[in-house]
Amino acid sequence: KNELAERVVVSTRENNIECRIALGRAPLGSKCVAPCGCSGSQKWIEFRQFNRLRRTDPSQWVQCQTCRQPFQIALFAETAGVPAQLLGLMLDRKELPRAALLACLCVAAWCGALLPALCRLVVSRPVWQQYPHWSKLTHLPLPLKLWLGKALLQQLAGGYLALERRLLWARLVEAETALLDR
Repeated sequence: KNELAERVVVSTRENNIECRIALGRAPLGSKCVAPCGCSGSQKWIEFRQFNRLRRTDPSQWVQCQTCRQPFQIALFAETAGVPAQLLGLMLDRKELPRAALLACLCVAAWCGALLPALCRLVVSRPVWQQYPHWSKLTHLPLPLKLWLGKALLQQLAGGYLALERRLLWARLVEAETALLDR
């Protein structure tokens, strides 16, 4: 607890902390942390900035580039409640939110309006009017079909990963930061 008190401070009018990441004063009332052994003006980082950056690019936030000491991340998680610790565990294991989002998308696609819409599209007149154009794909040699299938899967995976980063990851990091910042 004593080490934590030395490493966490709230920016106030009397003690307006300078954040070394934002290169300016931390907003009043924001939590600032000293995650490494740096001192002076390099000591403090606004917690929201630090958490967002360490979740965005974890490999850059293992060790301080100035003092070469490892960042003491576990120290700040100790004060967090159970919801923040569970969310942190989920963010530490990237496959958990990814699997949860993929499962939700599959359930929504299967149970929702996507399946009837897809069926309606497959039997629609415009699709079958284009049959002479897309039927050529069905008569392609197998290696070319496999290559086209691979290219299509890569496009789908890229779109899914972009959706994951935009919708899920950023919101989970913000929720974790809000829970830890209390």
